[in-house]
Amino acid sequence: MRLVSFDRKDNVAIVVPQSFEDLWALKKLINVGDIVSASSTRVFETNSGNKDRKRVTVALNVETIELSEHQNVLRLAGKIVGGFPEEYIQIGKYHSFNHQLNEELRIKKENWSNFDIQKIKEMVKKTGKAKVTILLMDDKIASLYLLTDFGVKLGATFENSASKRDPKGMKEKTSKFFSEVLDVIEKMQIEKIIVAGPGFTNDYFFKFCKEKNPSFAQKIHLENCNTTEISGITELMKKGAISNAVGEMEIEKSTNAMEKFLEALGKDNGFAVYGEKEINEAIISGVLDTLIINDEFIRKSANGRELFENAEKQKLNLVVVTSETMPGKQLEKFGGVAGIRRYAMRN
Repeated sequence: MRLVSFDRKDNVAIVVPQSFEDLWALKKLINVGDIVSASSTRVFETNSGNKDRKRVTVALNVETIELSEHQNVLRLAGKIVGGFPEEYIQIGKYHSFNHQLNEELRIKKENWSNFDIQKIKEMVKKTGKAKVTILLMDDKIASLYLLTDFGVKLGATFENSASKRDPKGMKEKTSKFFSEVLDVIEKMQIEKIIVAGPGFTNDYFFKFCKEKNPSFAQKIHLENCNTTEISGITELMKKGAISNAVGEMEIEKSTNAMEKFLEALGKDNGFAVYGEKEINEAIISGVLDTLIINDEFIRKSANGRELFENAEKQKLNLVVVTSETMPGKQLEKFGGVAGIRRYAMRN
């Protein structure tokens, strides 16, 4: 994300999304009631009855926000409240536009919260940061995953037709299996890839890559996990394998925080706490060490924003969880907010 300007006095930010992740982050940043302005096309009927398309800059009072992953656009809709050229702007009419990558978007809020400003800073900071590519494989299957801060996406699956019942063809078919995988990941623009799985298949694949493409092999970070299913990624996050390879990601931080909370809750040792009232009391009394809170709870609730800002003031360990991820869904079951106390307390 490129930040063109931010005017705190007028409450206006101008940004340029540069990736799908930026569009996703903007969907989280823009709220109903915000004023967004961007270049768009409107269709007008001429005096002769023909349709004429004009390029205009339109300002909308946002009513709906939708993200299209397949088209890489952010669809914003609402009533027109301004724009230019004025002769083509119909105030009060409904309009929508698909905001695309590398185009400026002006966002005006009634008030930018500390959470909003933090999200802008994070979006700019993450510009150009590589996503994490993870290949989980065993002797039968290889699953290619893309890990971002808004979740895990399955990119491709490969199957090995080799069988131990056919020792003669096993080496040839496994080599073909490795070649198919390498052909795909070589074409991806990645700086590093984590290759993991049960057994020794990942080691054999690494040796295969060193023979076929030594420079690409340098991008491989080998790890072990018990499955090629998506749960294998959670396992890697728990053991710190992803942060060791590429640095800590928000989703890894969220996963580990929720694991720690659920562990304390299961032990019933007095460290875990959840619920708005209980969390607020823990913050006020100074006993809370870590606040775990869903991003949607902050966006849509005044209580959520207050908890977030109070935690910031007290410099608590603050973990904002993306609601669509697995830890976000887990946290939702506890009202969207949970925490870990500095010391044990019984209710």
